Amino acid sequence: MTRGTGWSLLWKWPRITGDGWIDALTRVGGEGEEAHPGLMVETVDAAVAARQLFPKVPVHGGPGLNAWNARAVQALAPLLRSVILSPELSLGDLTALLPRIGALAHPPRAGFIVQGNLELMVSEDRLSRLLPKEPLRARGPRFTGIRDGTSRVFPVQEDACGRTRILNPVETCLIDQLPALSSLGIDLLVIDARGRGPRYGREMAAIYRQALSLVQAGGNGVEGGLGDLRDRCRERARGGITRGPFLRGLREE
Repeated sequence: MTRGTGWSLLWKWPRITGDGWIDALTRVGGEGEEAHPGLMVETVDAAVAARQLFPKVPVHGGPGLNAWNARAVQALAPLLRSVILSPELSLGDLTALLPRIGALAHPPRAGFIVQGNLELMVSEDRLSRLLPKEPLRARGPRFTGIRDGTSRVFPVQEDACGRTRILNPVETCLIDQLPALSSLGIDLLVIDARGRGPRYGREMAAIYRQALSLVQAGGNGVEGGLGDLRDRCRERARGGITRGPFLRGLREE
């Protein structure tokens, strides 16, 4: 499917992987391992199960692992080829963390989410069952959201297993922070395009490639052309854009 395209297709496991999921995989474990370029897990239990069931397949860690410090990454390193670091980390946190990861004997590649509506919660409850049925004449994708007391609308999506994903209402966008991320040694820039369709993913990937080219050519910040690219991201974003805790860090309200 991806041969000759330069892309690799990973098998993304659900964020919630209960006993039923693992038991089902046990019955097919090891089949066609050589054909799998890799899989991604979101919990430690899933990572252990993946290595046991598919010992020849590279395993990658998703943001659900909440890898926040060097000890966590060190504990995960024997299981994972790469790990997406916690999206709650700030620039200061990453500045302190990445050299420590690099000093590990066999460090996994470090990734960081730079674009997308961050996943706030995953529930086993299928909230879509509470919604009224759509009329037959309705066409196109249906948007579902939860409105809070401040009138912010949190997008709600359903994964392939029927679990409910509740997302941040504003998209993280760190395209103008790529010079800093590049200097720190982040290996993987992650665009979370789940639920947005192929056009969004294709266009965002192209924008970020252009941004990386600017950074490699010496562009540094807004005056280097990254401001215009941030505006292009804003035009495609759902709910606007934010840098989140990247610059200010986490703080209690």
